[in-house]
Amino acid sequence: MGSLFYGDWNDTIATHATLEFEDRLPLAAGGYYGEGAFDPPSTRARLAESDVPVLVVAGGLDWAPTPERATELTALFPNTALTVLPGSAHYPWITEPEAFVSAITEFAPPPG
Repeated sequence: MGSLFYGDWNDTIATHATLEFEDRLPLAAGGYYGEGAFDPPSTRARLAESDVPVLVVAGGLDWAPTPERATELTALFPNTALTVLPGSAHYPWITEPEAFVSAITEFAPPPG
């Protein structure tokens, strides 16, 4: 399962993979399953109204979403950039942390 989600395997990745998902999911459930979450036309319309810059980061080895699907996602936002990290799968901040941070800071440089 490691390479399917991560694209690589080492001690850091093994530690992340063994975290209890049950402990983290309740925190996100409200947003993922909130009112209107299963109404795609409504969701697309709300996203199109956003004036917030959005960075989509995709792993080049990810199968969900694939880089192609991530590219399609960028069309939902009016102000979007896409970065594909070729050596990562679903967790690029674990497998390519320097490239992940670089993508974010290039998109939204720290103030100052």
